[in-house]
Amino acid sequence: MKVYVITEGEYSGYGIVTVFSTEELANKFVEMYPDTRIEEYILDYYEQRVRDGKKPYNVWMFRDGTTQHCNETMNEPRGIEFHKVGLNGNIVVDVTVFAKDEQHAVKIVNEKRAQLIASGEWDEFEKAHKSRMGE
Repeated sequence: MKVYVITEGEYSGYGIVTVFSTEELANKFVEMYPDTRIEEYILDYYEQRVRDGKKPYNVWMFRDGTTQHCNETMNEPRGIEFHKVGLNGNIVVDVTVFAKDEQHAVKIVNEKRAQLIASGEWDEFEKAHKSRMGE
């Protein structure tokens, strides 16, 4: 179920005004108070993860399985991203996953890394990046 949170302000002046259970009511409110805006949230989005004791972790991992970093985050998991890092331009995979702890997160991402290499996706990204950079 979605909830429609009405907010106003920016930065330190940002705040929640009210919450509606329907988009229709939220839209009517914003029409009445044009300085407000609607933010949509899924109610109990993390329910199962909280019950399982899992948290989101962001992991950056090199092709050889070396972990660049792994840290707990409040961000929702998103698609897999590749980045060029360091002076030598090594490629890392950037993934956010739900896990019990850092060690579990690294294990999950290591499995994803192996899948990316086996499927050829990692090589495709490296080739595309090299051609964009004129290498």
